[in-house]
Amino acid sequence: MKMDDLRKALPLGFVELDSDGPMLPCSIPVYPFFARTCSLLESYGVWTGRTLSDYSARSVSVSTRNESGRGKRSSEYLDDPEEIAKWMQKAVPKEFDLQPLFYPLDYSKEIRVEVLDETANSVIHVNCYSQEE
Repeated sequence: MKMDDLRKALPLGFVELDSDGPMLPCSIPVYPFFARTCSLLESYGVWTGRTLSDYSARSVSVSTRNESGRGKRSSEYLDDPEEIAKWMQKAVPKEFDLQPLFYPLDYSKEIRVEVLDETANSVIHVNCYSQEE
């Protein structure tokens, strides 16, 4: 695939946002052809249906900001498979936090997942936020 092909197949625009709340000003990518994007990726052999919970994880660390937003954070380290599975359902990688207006996340919790990469026999650390409850 060449970049010129991508520009024609998947047009992209940006919306610039300013916020009076806790969110910093940002740009949100807007592309109207999500189904076309998935089809294009699948034609190159990328499985687009996977989520973080589809991977094996060794542990999850959860750091929570206190209620007032000031002072220390509380942290917990989880290595129990049932607890890991519970947090894996809530965790959204920070790189996927693209649409805060349409899909808000809980920024008071920072989650770090140790994902096992069996193909490279290594561990990947994935920094996440929690889905709002």
